[in-house]
Amino acid sequence: MRWWIIFGMCFLICQYVIANNKTIPVVVVTDLYHPYQDPGDNIDLINGYFLPNVELKAILLDCHASFRKDVSKGAGSGTFVDKAGPREPGIISVQQLNYIFKKSVPFGIGPFSKLTTLDDKMENISGFEQSAVDLLYEVLLNSSEKVNVLSFGSQRILAVAYNRFPKLMKKKIKMIHVSAGTSNNNLDFLEWNVGLDVKAFVRLIRSDLPIALYPCAAGKLLLEDKDKFNAFAKDDGNTYFEMKNLSYFSRFDSRIQQYIKYVFERRNTIDYLSILEIPHVNDNAMFDRNLHMWEFPLWMQLLDLNLVRQRDGQYALKFSMDLLKSDYVIEQKLVPAKLNVLDSGHFESIITNSSSNKYIYIRSETNEFEIGMNEALPLFLEKYLREIN
Repeated sequence: MRWWIIFGMCFLICQYVIANNKTIPVVVVTDLYHPYQDPGDNIDLINGYFLPNVELKAILLDCHASFRKDVSKGAGSGTFVDKAGPREPGIISVQQLNYIFKKSVPFGIGPFSKLTTLDDKMENISGFEQSAVDLLYEVLLNSSEKVNVLSFGSQRILAVAYNRFPKLMKKKIKMIHVSAGTSNNNLDFLEWNVGLDVKAFVRLIRSDLPIALYPCAAGKLLLEDKDKFNAFAKDDGNTYFEMKNLSYFSRFDSRIQQYIKYVFERRNTIDYLSILEIPHVNDNAMFDRNLHMWEFPLWMQLLDLNLVRQRDGQYALKFSMDLLKSDYVIEQKLVPAKLNVLDSGHFESIITNSSSNKYIYIRSETNEFEIGMNEALPLFLEKYLREIN
């Protein structure tokens, strides 16, 4: 009898270990450029390479023709004049991260032009610009389990893919986590990622695909933020927070520091791989800057990762399985919702108790969330990035 008890306990422990080490297949869509447009895109992509249990299946580079010029005008509704061009899809950044982490994550390039109609399949564009859609098709077709998609940019690649193979996307996608839009049913401010391709955003949100929507811009400005641009303000319905200082980067693996330095210096040199192996000499000035962030809450929801205030008052990032009774969780979550999107790209979300495959992101204690992330995120990242084998 005792033998059977021991056997049963071992079996349960093994099942627990297997369940909690199951990989999560992920495809990342990102408007990552080099030289950077938003360095947060280049930095965020690192997450796909090291976060526990993430199996990064593909990177789809969302690029817009206007940004490939010296000066970009009229890239989309609500976008600003960009005088820091030209820039190209962030192939260099992908290759550098593949090199650092000893991986070969495939990547593809999306269409450079906007959808002309909601059902535009864009079949007449060059093969080069179809590579992202083709790669997504290949990944979904060959995946033995459903795939999560994290989208940081316009929804053009996903909208075109849906127009071409909707049944496959419905069958093989577990959830599309979309970083875009304005929170709290604000019908005046058109957020950047929506404005880049309004028709693509409308097409995706109106589809029958499972979608979790994480607004980037604040729909209602707090009193202390009344003079801020909506995209750089926080409320209880968007994901924005500001990292006040990046000095913690100096504690990361030298190759990661060189990667980030290459981004910040906007370098375009042929030695973009070999330079990673040169030991980085700490330069406090390089990382003495802030960083606007919208992306990390998507990874937190994907991995069931929580920001908590511990009994001693210190903040930490913890997976749900590691929470203590004494931990106070700074709430952020996805709630079922009906998403009504207008042709303009503005949308309303109605939280519902009914069954829905659409979700909207909400959070509480927005100021504490930012304070806590500034303390907890550097410590969390350092555990994984201090030394890379």
